[in-house]
Amino acid sequence: MRLSLQIAICCLFTFALHVNTTSAQSRNLDKGIYQSTQSLDAGQKEMLQQFVQQWTDDLTSEDLAEAVNARDALIEPAENINSTQVFIRAYADALQPVLSNLIASENSLHAENAMRVAAFLRTPRMVALIVDQINPDQVKDQYRRIVAAGLIHVAVAPTTQSGIDSGELTTLARAISMSATKETNWHALLQDLRALSIITNSPMLSEPNRISVRQIQFQTFIDVANKVASSEKPSPLMNAVYRAMIDYRANALKSGLEANDRTREAAQMLRRVLGILGNATVKQWNQLKKDPEAWKAYSGAFQSGAQVLMIMESRPPALAQQLSNAMSESKAAFQTALTNFKNN
Repeated sequence: MRLSLQIAICCLFTFALHVNTTSAQSRNLDKGIYQSTQSLDAGQKEMLQQFVQQWTDDLTSEDLAEAVNARDALIEPAENINSTQVFIRAYADALQPVLSNLIASENSLHAENAMRVAAFLRTPRMVALIVDQINPDQVKDQYRRIVAAGLIHVAVAPTTQSGIDSGELTTLARAISMSATKETNWHALLQDLRALSIITNSPMLSEPNRISVRQIQFQTFIDVANKVASSEKPSPLMNAVYRAMIDYRANALKSGLEANDRTREAAQMLRRVLGILGNATVKQWNQLKKDPEAWKAYSGAFQSGAQVLMIMESRPPALAQQLSNAMSESKAAFQTALTNFKNN
């Protein structure tokens, strides 16, 4: 396993909550720059540029501790509660050329640290740099795609300093969906699906855009389900689908999602997903029986999907639940349950 992957796995879900702010104190910015409500003057721009230059030089250090120290120092101004949107925009503009080059570089460690800095800036251009890195057509390094997708929840967090509005979130959802439907690594796909869920539930979304993003989200599930069904053998992508369904169920329960015309439209899309996955299960049945892990993912997706349908439609998930139950009986029982599910 590469050093890059080890670092990604260790840091992916912890760095956002544990930024070391003490390292920035030795080369700090004047609070007049942080708190500026007007465009920075020439002197302030020069100070900002010096700050960026000093820390980005260290960001490319081959010494891991030094690079992480620089990363945290560059994140600190973006996380400072006194920083204004005026400052954040100027700071992002100053960092953009360096971060863009590092993210596009061959050095995965440099790219991953640069993406982490970009995520906390939360401007459209910075978020776009990260989202570009989840596209399998552009980025062949699957570990870099996993890191990038896992950072989206930071980049779109609903902070007072965020420069991402409802329309931009919707555009991001479309880009994430496009990459998700091309993804072949289930770990990366899971992060893509989770990113879509985060955007769907964002308080920054207008209600019309939330409807659009929810449609994008479930269309992505449909596209992934079709990809699973096209395979002659059990697809590892079901590991992502299963876990994403569990996440969706948990979020629906936590948010108190109620059945209405909008959720019922999404429920119809979810029914399509489960029907497609049912076809895949019948097609791949013999090999599924030989693969306990795949069996768990397929069965779990039906079980979680049934529970989500119950919430969306406000009725017992009997027919959908039968899909999961019938898997433990026989192929014939499953086919009968699938036919009943599709016809009702």
